[in-house]
Amino acid sequence: MSVNSSVYSGKEFALYIAPDETTVGTFNTTAGDYKKLDLDSMAFPNFNPTQEFEMRTGTGRIASQDSMFTTDKGVVREATMTGRLTDDVIAILLPNVLGKAATASEIAIPNNHSPETIADGDTIVAGNAQTLSLYFYSPIADEGIKMSGCVCTSFEISADMGSASGRFTFTATVQTGYMPVKEDLTMTSSTSTTKYYLSDMVEKTITDSTEDWDEIEPLIKTLAFKVNGSAQMLGMQGTNGDPEVIARQVPELEVTYDLGLKYDDSTAPLIEEYRKTDQNIAFYISDDAEDDDEFGSSASGLGIDINQSVITAADFDGGDIAGINLSAKVTAGSTPGDEAFAIRF
Repeated sequence: MSVNSSVYSGKEFALYIAPDETTVGTFNTTAGDYKKLDLDSMAFPNFNPTQEFEMRTGTGRIASQDSMFTTDKGVVREATMTGRLTDDVIAILLPNVLGKAATASEIAIPNNHSPETIADGDTIVAGNAQTLSLYFYSPIADEGIKMSGCVCTSFEISADMGSASGRFTFTATVQTGYMPVKEDLTMTSSTSTTKYYLSDMVEKTITDSTEDWDEIEPLIKTLAFKVNGSAQMLGMQGTNGDPEVIARQVPELEVTYDLGLKYDDSTAPLIEEYRKTDQNIAFYISDDAEDDDEFGSSASGLGIDINQSVITAADFDGGDIAGINLSAKVTAGSTPGDEAFAIRF
């Protein structure tokens, strides 16, 4: 028997994503609905089967093969992906992790935000806020993997002015309680060429509602914005053990951001602000100036508008150019219907 001489590059694989078809948990078979993700590299999902190998009584000193138990019913499968942030990526994954559809390329989250619970068989509506279908392409025949009923549980975008002209990248994690299927599909979509750059976001302000210091217009070296929206697969049904309900963002929708700033007389007060108990920090960044707590009317690219947050870390960076590394957590204000934060893309 000769050795198989076939060799495949990790770059020959691909990942495609679309909303579920018609109902929650139904894999989308319409090739034209899919978007191809621009990934650095791709890994197949972790299937997380339940396995029990514990010794049983009456089996001697070596575990009996007949006593082994393994099943992939009722387990959560997970896939993580990293790549360049495009308009396709953010239009699908951001509404999904937030549990809210965009309006005119903007998602505004109120202080009393509460995503709808997703039930198996619910009708899919436009907006990508329910469940997604993922197709993992393999160059080997019959080794493609279909996953339906997926939800994004973590989504992070980040950019560094010192790398690729400040182009944004993303990292995302998706989970599903539905059984994956091995099957090849023919996809027709190509990767979007619309990227986002930190260098285009020229309007930047950091303000303090307590007015302990003046509004800051910082020089930003790095920016990261992260959303964690957990999912719990509840119940079990059918021969595959599919979930009956998917609970979202329990116990919380956690939104954080990190900034790498130039240290100067305007940003220096942020280190002292970190120690205070009455923090209420607002952060705005876009390609058009803020207008009455809203994105400017000429805003056309990526933008983040955070109305209140608390600094969770503020460290001095003593590099060649002195800087401040700032971390903050977005918080809800006291007025339920007011906006906690908004993102446009």
